[in-house]
Amino acid sequence: MKLPEVVLRERLRQFLEEDLGWGDVTTHAVLGEEDPEVEAWVEVEEEGIFAGAVEARTLAEMVGLRVVELREDGSRVAPGDYVLRMRGRASAVLMVERVLLNVIMRMSGIATLTAAVVDRVREYGCHVAATRKTPPGFAYFAKRGVEIGGGDTHRFHLEDMVLIKKNHVDLVGSVAEAVKRARRRSSFSKRIEVEVRSLEEAVAAARAGADIVMLDNMSPEEVERVITVLKQQGLRERVCIECSGSITLENAVAYARAGADIISLGALTEEAKPLGMRLRVRRI
Repeated sequence: MKLPEVVLRERLRQFLEEDLGWGDVTTHAVLGEEDPEVEAWVEVEEEGIFAGAVEARTLAEMVGLRVVELREDGSRVAPGDYVLRMRGRASAVLMVERVLLNVIMRMSGIATLTAAVVDRVREYGCHVAATRKTPPGFAYFAKRGVEIGGGDTHRFHLEDMVLIKKNHVDLVGSVAEAVKRARRRSSFSKRIEVEVRSLEEAVAAARAGADIVMLDNMSPEEVERVITVLKQQGLRERVCIECSGSITLENAVAYARAGADIISLGALTEEAKPLGMRLRVRRI
C-alpha cells in the first residue's frame, strides 16, 4: 500500500522542516554565496534489501534535485552498489542528505530483517506481519519497509480491524462477551481478532465467532496444543491463528512449524538495524 503523493509529500516535508530549522548554517558558512552544480550518489555499505525508492525520489525532487538513477524497491544490494544518483545544487544535496538517509536506511533495514524472517518460514506457508510498535511519525514508512521485505503490514490504524486486546477483555469480563459486543456493534466488513492468554480463552474466542485468534506470548509447544484442541473440537477451520509476543528471527521457524498461520513481530520495526549507506558528492 502506498500513500497518495500529496500525503507522502506532506509527511516528508515535516521531516525536512524538523531537520532544517532556520537553515543550514554549516553550508552557508563553508560555501558562502557559492552553490556549485554537483552530482551526489548513495552508496550501500552492507548486504540487504533496498526500500524507500519512492521516498528518495520525492525528497530529492522536493528540494529541486534531478534523479538520474534509482534502484527499485525490493532490490538486493551489496557493498559498493549505488541505490540513488542525483544532480543539482550543492546546498540542496547537503540540506536533504540526513533526512533522505534516515528514511531509506531505516526502511531498508526493516525490509532486510523482514525478508530474512519470510525466507525462514516460507516452506511452512506461514505469513509474517508487523505490529503497531512503530516510532511516532514513522509508522507508514516502517510498515512500507515490512511490505517491501515480503511481510504483511497488519493494521495501519485502529480503524482497520477490530482487535480485542487483554485490556478490553478484562473490562467486560470474558472473551465471549467481548466478541459478542464487537460483533453487534461493528460493520459486517470488519474482521474481529481476539488476543488470548490461554487455551481456554482461545477455544472461547473461536466458539464466539472470532475470525482471528492471536496467541499471545505462548511457547511453540503451547501453540501446538491449542491448535490440536481446536481441531479436536471442530473449530480450527473457523479461525486464522496468529502468534505474537517474543517472536524473533531465531525462533520464528518453531512457531511456523507449530501451525501458526501468521506470526507478528514487533522486532521488525523495533529492532531492525538501519542498513548502512553513505552519500558522496562531487562537482560537475
